[in-house]
Amino acid sequence: MQLQTAQRRNAKIRLGLQGPSGSGKTMSALLIAFGLVGDWTKIAVIDTENRSSELYSHLGNFQVLHLTPPFTPERYIEAINLCEQSGIEVIIADSTSHEWSGQG
Repeated sequence: MQLQTAQRRNAKIRLGLQGPSGSGKTMSALLIAFGLVGDWTKIAVIDTENRSSELYSHLGNFQVLHLTPPFTPERYIEAINLCEQSGIEVIIADSTSHEWSGQG
């Protein structure tokens, strides 16, 4: 056991938001994302909800990737990789429930 001085390190946050339909998950995720990076163009939404994330386009110029069936883990990984390769710093997966209950 040892005490040491705290040091700020580069860390990635993994945060899950849960709530009923219409409770504000997507908008909250976008506002948290902006708080993390301060630049709307560095935020992407992987949208499986029929373009519902675009309801919040008034907040800023975030990117959207419309994911369509089949909703397999490999397709989510492909979408995440594309976002990373495009310089996106915050990725919002809206929603992941299709992965176990959706088509594919």
